[in-house]
Amino acid sequence: MTDEQRTEERPPEITGILSEGLKVVVPSSEEVEYLKSREYGIVVGEEVMLEPVEALYLVKRGILKVKDQEGKTLGFEEYLLKIAEKDGDIWIKLEVYSDLRKRGLQVKPGYAEGLVFLLDRKKKGKVKGYMVYVFREGVKIGFPELEKAFTRAIESGREPVVAIVDKEGNVSYYVMSKMM
Repeated sequence: MTDEQRTEERPPEITGILSEGLKVVVPSSEEVEYLKSREYGIVVGEEVMLEPVEALYLVKRGILKVKDQEGKTLGFEEYLLKIAEKDGDIWIKLEVYSDLRKRGLQVKPGYAEGLVFLLDRKKKGKVKGYMVYVFREGVKIGFPELEKAFTRAIESGREPVVAIVDKEGNVSYYVMSKMM
């Protein structure tokens, strides 16, 4: 079941507080349970900490309201611009994150260097892990970058995937594999 199919199950309103680093903290237990059940964010005590791309996705879908430290609600564009000041690649991240979520996949922002997402796909009782590296169409990437991505994914027990985002925001995925 994709997130779009679950919208009727969501609580009437989830509110999060913008923290330093542009992450969003959701303190309420009912809301935390909703986010945990859909594998959003990281649980820290009684709260859920959402990465900026996760929070932005939820704001865009109308599921989350983000308030700053003074209690002012930030709209999608205002929050996007705030994130873009520190992360010029946020739009590309949001495109790939949204696309993967629409496909019903459980996605976590990666903490490795570059644009990376981690995802797990459950099929017939087995879980297969992927590490998705995001690149813009038309931007040159060298073999050392691809080799580093491939090696990092393999060493972490995940299958490497390259996501290319074109100028229209369409995403194409390529699975990288070792040939022998």
